[in-house]
Amino acid sequence: LLVYNTADKTLIAKRKFNEQFEAIEISESTLNTAIVEKNNLTIVTASGPRRITEDGGNGIVYGQAVHRNEFGINKGLFWNNDGQKLAFYRMDETRVTQYPLTNIANGPATNSYIRYPMAGDSSHSVKIGVYNCLTEETIYLKTDGPYDQYLTNIAWSPDGQFIYLAWVNREQNHMQLRKYRISDGNLDKVVYEEKNEKYVE
Repeated sequence: LLVYNTADKTLIAKRKFNEQFEAIEISESTLNTAIVEKNNLTIVTASGPRRITEDGGNGIVYGQAVHRNEFGINKGLFWNNDGQKLAFYRMDETRVTQYPLTNIANGPATNSYIRYPMAGDSSHSVKIGVYNCLTEETIYLKTDGPYDQYLTNIAWSPDGQFIYLAWVNREQNHMQLRKYRISDGNLDKVVYEEKNEKYVE
């Protein structure tokens, strides 16, 4: 992977993706690039790289798939149409129990640990941040609610002023399609909602 500063054509990074980065997302409009390395988020624009987060690691994860990849979630970085705003997941797994995995491929055996929320145990909590490349500011959507709620199906409005997401309770029998304002992170309105005695589709 080569990452260049397009303003002066200098090389910012030359690394093997699989060895260094947990995630990467490039805007087709601007070539602005979001990179997750060691669970922290960096944005690379024509002005150069800018570190967006500093607290990643030890159970804090940025810009990656959340909710155990359920609900069709397969990534954690989302550029808007004009490539100047990036929505990203922040996942806090600190309350989730760690479980050992034993690797016996190379002797002697070694243990590594993953955080896995068993049924009925504490799950992780998720927030959605939005970084503006023009103002260099980050806001978080005000998705107040239970710590273990699900936030999925992230989509930008065509004008880049709103984010739509599907809010689902942990029981998965109540869903709201919500519209949030990017200007202040507040809920603009609930577009529609579904409830079911057992579970929503």
